[in-house]
Amino acid sequence: MALFKTNKKEAEAKKDVSVDKEKNKTVAKKAKVVEAVKTAKDVKDVKPKIRPHVTEKATFLSEKGIYIFRIKPEINKIMMKSFIKKTYGVEPVKIGIVNSPAKTVFLRKRRVLKSGYRKAMVYLKKGDKISIAQ
Repeated sequence: MALFKTNKKEAEAKKDVSVDKEKNKTVAKKAKVVEAVKTAKDVKDVKPKIRPHVTEKATFLSEKGIYIFRIKPEINKIMMKSFIKKTYGVEPVKIGIVNSPAKTVFLRKRRVLKSGYRKAMVYLKKGDKISIAQ
């Protein structure tokens, strides 16, 4: 009965294909990380996408050495760190990124969607400061 027989060569070929797919996924992930590091070096591309987020709360936090920036969604911590180093000449201790979701607001008797944004919180050592006016 050939119905229940499986061909060993076909089974091995299927296993090899699945292993190749897994290897390709890991290679693609590594390529994304390398690409992020390369783009982090190009500050010219990053600069217009990052701006200080000036609010009352952000002003109080800046006295403690925490600076808030509004960033585009494609910017990550590596890119942000290199931007701070090159632009302000200061080494950040750590960087936190927060996504603020979109919110529904009533405007003239209508519901309007207020767009969300992304913030980066840059923590500096004691004594280091950033001049936002630059």
